[in-house]
Order: sequence, then C-alpha cells, then structure tokens
Amino acid sequence: MVPDAKSPGPDSPSPREQAPAEQATGPGAAGRPARPLTRREREYRRHQHEAEQAAERLLAVKDYRDITVQDIATEVEFSVGYLYRLFTNKDQIFAAIISRRQREVFELVVEIVESRAPAHERWHRLIREFFAWAERHAAYSAGSFRSLQHLILGDPELLRAAIAERDRMTEVLISLCKDSIEEGVLRARDPERIARTLRAVTAGFIKEEILDRQLSGSTRARLSCDQIAELVERILFRTFGPEVPDGTSR
Repeated sequence: MVPDAKSPGPDSPSPREQAPAEQATGPGAAGRPARPLTRREREYRRHQHEAEQAAERLLAVKDYRDITVQDIATEVEFSVGYLYRLFTNKDQIFAAIISRRQREVFELVVEIVESRAPAHERWHRLIREFFAWAERHAAYSAGSFRSLQHLILGDPELLRAAIAERDRMTEVLISLCKDSIEEGVLRARDPERIARTLRAVTAGFIKEEILDRQLSGSTRARLSCDQIAELVERILFRTFGPEVPDGTSR
C-alpha cells in the first residue's frame, strides 16, 4: 500500500492548486465535454501531484542536480518503484513542476492586466501580487534561478516552452505599457523596453531580497514583499513616468 503523503509545508501550493483535474484531457465528442476521470485515474493524478509537491519542497534545501528519485520518494512517502510508475524519471517530475508554475504565473499576470482597473492600479496590484507569489513559492523561485536552468537548457522542449512563456509574458506587459501610455501614467517610450526593464528589475529583487536571505537563513534585516514592491514601483514610475515641467519625472 502507498502511504499517505505528508502534510503540505509552508511552500506548498494553495488548496486550489492541490486538487488535480477532474476530467480526462483531450477533446470529447463534438459539443460534449471530456469524460470525468475514473476513481483510479483521479488517484493516479493525485499521487503525481503529491510527488511534484515533494520534489518542489526539496528545492528549498537541495540543488536540483543533487536531488535523487530516492529523495523524492522518501519525502512523499512512496516507494521508489511506485514513483517510477508515476513518472519516467526525475526530470519528468521537475518538468511538470516548471510547466505548472509557468502557467500559473502567466494566468496571474493576464488576469490582472486584462482587468478593467486604471493602468496605475493594475501596476500596483501586479507588482505586489507577483512578489507575494515569489515568496510563497520561494523553493521553486530559487530553483528557477539556480539549478533548474540546467534542466531547461538541456531539454529542447522545455527550452522552447520557456522562451515562449517569456515572450507571451512580455507581450502581456507590453499591452499594459501601451494602456499606461494612453492614460498618461507612463511616458511615450518603447513599451517593449519598459516591459523588459521591469522584468529585469523584478528578477533582481526576487533573487536578492527574497531568495538569498530566505534560503540562506540570513539574519540581516529583510524587506517585506510590500516594501520590495514599493521600491520596484518607484523605480518604474521615476524612470518611465510622465515628466513635470522642470524635465524630471514625478
């Protein structure tokens, strides 16, 4: 018998994420939804998801390259043999984690950008929710900056997906930049430059102010997510905000 998985840790996905899909993938008959999953299929997907959560938790304490299938099996309390029934190898587990997290972030950004709120309010919410997400999932965020890059760069399919995700995210941010220019929130400069600058500044703060301290156990005073978001927002609007008569930014 496969033991129950451990209780989720502080870096585990929210309850909304924990429930696996309840319908089989792929198109059903014309005009009909995909069939519901059987009990066995639901259990199989639930165990896959539990294994992914366990592997992601290990990123908080180990480099991806040092994590073994045995480590994951021990963490999730499955046998190694059963884990190999769920996934072909370790890379497949982490590829599933990467795909899920990339999709999750993209959906978060799209939901905020496509809201009807004024551009300034969308920027405010976007920056704060993004940093809050990065802190909630610090283990994954750390892995994406460190060893998971080796997996992505070594797998053509994952690399293509990562590039596509980056480009899609940039396009969504560019659309917000264009709205901001129309509303007078940002100066009429190249929207792509603004979007790429924001991504670079955000990545730097995530690495320095969230990950390096949280995962290294640093005791130096740390900024809260709100404080970090306020700094990033200030950088964005002081650099690209509308000019006042003396030629400086607001």
